[in-house]
Amino acid sequence: MTKRKKWFYVSTSQLSQYYQCPARYAFSRRYRGLAPDPWWLQDGNDSHAIMAGEDVEVVQPSARALRLVESAKGLVAARYDILGTEVEQVFPITPVIKLQRKIDVLAKDDKGPVLLDYKFVGRPWNVIPKTGYGRMAPKASGIQSKCYLYPPPDRLNHFKIWPSRIHFIVADDDNINVHEYISRPGDRKTVQDASRAVKAAWDKQWMPKMEGFLCHAYCDKRAVCFEEPEWQEEYEEVKNDPYRLDVRYRGR
Repeated sequence: MTKRKKWFYVSTSQLSQYYQCPARYAFSRRYRGLAPDPWWLQDGNDSHAIMAGEDVEVVQPSARALRLVESAKGLVAARYDILGTEVEQVFPITPVIKLQRKIDVLAKDDKGPVLLDYKFVGRPWNVIPKTGYGRMAPKASGIQSKCYLYPPPDRLNHFKIWPSRIHFIVADDDNINVHEYISRPGDRKTVQDASRAVKAAWDKQWMPKMEGFLCHAYCDKRAVCFEEPEWQEEYEEVKNDPYRLDVRYRGR
């Protein structure tokens, strides 16, 4: 009898989390925070939900979130034809690793197929005016763009040719900007290598704590990591095994 292959699953958020701090990645596999999201994160979640088609009356967003949504809707309507939203895909990227992703929007513009991702933020993204790739927002060139532009197998491909571009629609309180990333020859290998490194670290439980300035306000696993008094009351245990499809352990 053939033994069933045991897949290791990665996602954009997991890869980002691991490379920020391996310990945070490990804690996220064991604990879900019970504290409500901060207002700025909740605004982003609500704005995403509305852009995905959720009813405003159900979401009950803040006035700020509504303003961000209206700004994004106006830009998207003017520039793009929407082909699909909230597109979930899971497929192999190595013989033992599968990539799990949810793409905000499949679209077309005057240059052809393009992926869209919404970012509802507190301030504009920083930009490097001149690089070897032209004007660039560093955040647009992160692991998310490389993961999303990774071509899926034909059965999951909604285009004849998978897009080589992703546009980040970045809305803040005063502006809305579009930051483009175009896939590069080494991107596929970057995703594969990054995923292999996470799997190897998990299998050997090499999960060091990269303590630093992000710990204070930006890490939802700070209490357990620093063993703050009564930290157990701030979490519930989850079984978020990376050898299974990711569970949604944030929010109820």
